[in-house]
Amino acid sequence: MKKNHYQWLFITLVSLVLILSLLTLAIGQIRFSISDLLNTLLFRGSQVQNYVLLNVRLPRLLIVFFSGVALALSGSLLQSISRNDLADPGIIGINAGAGLGVAIFFLMFVHQAKTFAYLLPLVAFLGGLFSALLIFILSYDKNKGIHPYKMILVGVGFSMAASGLMVLLITTAERDQVEFITNWLAGNVWGGDWPYVIVTLPVIILSIIYLAFQTQTLNIIQLGEHHAIGLGVHMKRKQLIYLVLATTLASMSVAVVGNIAFIGLLSPHIAKRMVGIRNQRFLVIAGLLGGSLMLMSDLLAKNMIEPNGIPTGILVSMIGAPYFIYLILKK
Repeated sequence: MKKNHYQWLFITLVSLVLILSLLTLAIGQIRFSISDLLNTLLFRGSQVQNYVLLNVRLPRLLIVFFSGVALALSGSLLQSISRNDLADPGIIGINAGAGLGVAIFFLMFVHQAKTFAYLLPLVAFLGGLFSALLIFILSYDKNKGIHPYKMILVGVGFSMAASGLMVLLITTAERDQVEFITNWLAGNVWGGDWPYVIVTLPVIILSIIYLAFQTQTLNIIQLGEHHAIGLGVHMKRKQLIYLVLATTLASMSVAVVGNIAFIGLLSPHIAKRMVGIRNQRFLVIAGLLGGSLMLMSDLLAKNMIEPNGIPTGILVSMIGAPYFIYLILKK
C-alpha cells in the first residue's frame, strides 16, 4: 500500500481518538464546554469540575482506551500464531480464565480494596495464563504446531466451563459480590480509578513496546511454518512467548473493563483490509481501531440510558456478534 495512504489513515485514526477522548471528558451528568475542559486540565476549574474530570473521567478514559488497544493487539497476536482469523481472547477463553481468577480473588478479599487494586493485574494474568497454557497444550500438535480449529473449539469449551463456574460462585456469594461478578460478565468498566491506571497501564505499555520489536519476526511467521523455520525462527518457543504476551495484554484489560469480547476480532480484520498484513503498519492501525471502538462504545453505553447507562461489553457484543457470524459463514 502507498505510504501516503497509511499516513493519512494514521492521522485520521489519531484525530478520531482525540475527538472521542474530548467527548468522553465533556459528556456526562455534568457537562463541560471546551473552555471548561481547558481550564480544568490546567487546574483552574472549580472543585467539583476538578474532581469529576481529573478523578473520575480522565482515569476511566485512559483505562478504556488502553484496554481497547491491548485487546486489539492480543487478538492480532492470537490470529498470527494460530493462523486462524477467528481467534480472539474473548472467544478462545483467555478472558474467561482471567475473569475467573479475578472473581475468586474478589470473593476472598472483598474487604481489602487497596490490596485488591494492586494485586488485580497479577491475579488476572495468572488466571488468563492458566487458560492460555491449557488451550495451547490441548491444541498443539508436535508436527504441525497449534491446530487452528482445535484451538477455537478448546477455547470455547473452556470459556463455557469458566462462565459456568462463575455462575456457581454467584449462588454462594453475598449481594455485593454477586453485583461485581454480574457486572464483570456484562463487560462493565468498573476499574476506572487512578490505582487501577497505575498498576495496569505500565504493563500494557511495556508489552506494546516489546511487541514493536517483534514485528519482523511476526512477518516471517506469516510466511508459514516451514519458511519461518528455514529462516531461523524457533516456532514452538515463539508461539509460546507470543501466547504469553497476548495473555498479558488481554488479562490487564479484563482486570479493569470486564468481559469485553470481539474487540480483538474486529480490529485486526478491519486493519488488514485497510493496510494489509505487514505488521509494522497493521499492528499500529489495529491498536488505534481497538482503542477507538472501545472509546466509542463506552461513550454511547454510559450515555444511552440515564442515569447509569448500560455495560460497555453489551454494546461491543451488539457490534461484534454479527461480524463473527459473518466470518464463520464466510469460512
